[in-house]
Amino acid sequence: MITKFQFGTMFRGWNGKQELTVKIWNNDVLDHMDGHGMMMDELFLFNKVDLKGIPKIIGCSDDTNNPCAIIYDLSVMDTLHNLIPSGNFCWRDRIKVALGIALTIMSFHALKWPFTIRNISATHIMCEKDFTPWLYDFGLINGGLINPVRYKYDEQTGYPGYVDPYFIDKGSCSEKTDVYAYGVLLLGLITKRVFNDEKDEDPDFLRKWAEKEFNGKRKPGTRRPTLVDLSLKSDVHFDPKDGHRITLLAMQCIKYDPDDRPEMDEVVRTLQGLNVVENHINESVLNEALERHLSKA
Repeated sequence: MITKFQFGTMFRGWNGKQELTVKIWNNDVLDHMDGHGMMMDELFLFNKVDLKGIPKIIGCSDDTNNPCAIIYDLSVMDTLHNLIPSGNFCWRDRIKVALGIALTIMSFHALKWPFTIRNISATHIMCEKDFTPWLYDFGLINGGLINPVRYKYDEQTGYPGYVDPYFIDKGSCSEKTDVYAYGVLLLGLITKRVFNDEKDEDPDFLRKWAEKEFNGKRKPGTRRPTLVDLSLKSDVHFDPKDGHRITLLAMQCIKYDPDDRPEMDEVVRTLQGLNVVENHINESVLNEALERHLSKA
């Protein structure tokens, strides 16, 4: 087993020497939701829509007597949730992941009929050994050409710790809902902090902590306030200007009012302007990796 996600479990599998990743939906977790419909929507996404950062599907199981399952042509290292606190996850690779995820979300939002993913979280992202990130769960996605009837359940608002407070208060969901979740994700990457449902009582602790810390650092005379973890500041590829800019970006993404949050294309442009991206990350190679699934068999 790799990890449990919001609606099931991810496993490693093998076809001879080829390592694969298998997603199995948990019918007990789904309860009244339509697991078969979720799988059909995902197959539609992967086969009919040109999106970045989603792995190539090479098989699926739709046996009515067994849980729905999808097989990905993907060999992964771990989930981003497990990698974030790691001391072996360097600054350059963290920003590579941040950029890869931003490019992926932007591809969902940039379509003629855009999608809102709604349950972006570090648990729902897996990384290969070269830290190419892959988004693998779309259980709450809406928009585009997805059947809207299937997604009219109020109690499912996102993944704990990444839920947009404006969505909770107003019931209004948009692409900015994904921007909020991305902001929490970005905070996790630079602070090495993640919500752990076994230890943390408040799923919203990271946003609250970040706002308190950031406001405390914005005192008169303070130059370039940053929330970057101290251990990452000593990284050979870390630039203090980058740390300040990415902190400001994350804080803008988690603003309460969606109108105050940036669009994902703005997020991508900000990341592209970082010193570490311009000098140490090959964006064309990253884009090519994120588009591998578009070469369908």
